[in-house]
Amino acid sequence: MKIDFQNEVQDVVTLHWDGKLLPALSARKSKEERLPIVISYGLKKQLIAVPRLYNSTGKEQAQAFWKAILDWNLEDKVQILCCDIKALNIGRFNGACALLDQTFYR
Repeated sequence: MKIDFQNEVQDVVTLHWDGKLLPALSARKSKEERLPIVISYGLKKQLIAVPRLYNSTGKEQAQAFWKAILDWNLEDKVQILCCDIKALNIGRFNGACALLDQTFYR
């Protein structure tokens, strides 16, 4: 599935994310913060990761995005970031968008 996706992905993709509090896989009646990460291009979408977050900080989110981007070989293709507008995501200095933007080698 990953190879098929990588062979057909366009040169410009959008990275989408939205943190969710989901039932924990390891404990009953417990919840954990998860970060679904989706890539889209044209009319296609691909879920590429759903990492667990321990602190849910902008830094932790940016690190999770970067790991998923590298894992799917998308570091040259992600051009657009799409998220809800809360400080954790769009904060000027410590928001996930600002930190991720600093990570790209452009």
